[in-house]
Amino acid sequence: MKKQFDRNVRSTPEWNVGDYVWLNSKNISTTRPSPKLGHRWLGPFPICAKISQEEPEPVVIKGEEEWEVAEILDCRRKRGKREYLIAWKGYGPEDNSWEPAVNLTHCQQLLKDFDIKFPEAEKRHTRSRRFR
Repeated sequence: MKKQFDRNVRSTPEWNVGDYVWLNSKNISTTRPSPKLGHRWLGPFPICAKISQEEPEPVVIKGEEEWEVAEILDCRRKRGKREYLIAWKGYGPEDNSWEPAVNLTHCQQLLKDFDIKFPEAEKRHTRSRRFR
């Protein structure tokens, strides 16, 4: 099984200062009238500096891994449970994830601030039902 996996896996390229890279435009907002008409790749851009080689390590509390919340971006209700869109500290926008409120035990102040600042956030994700 390992041989089959290794056949299709490519190693991560080493990026150096001065190299040119192309950016995927999926998480970048542009002034194009529609994402369909926008360019899929942006660039080439030169690499100016190397910030870090490794991803940040999770914080370990009571033997379980935990990551730090940078910001709460949105809120929705799914299957009767409240979920929040979380931006993680040290990670990019492609790593944002929807987390249930029960998983967010160590950021209660951020949750309260978000609910005060955006009281209507959850209602934006509900579907309106039409009756004939």
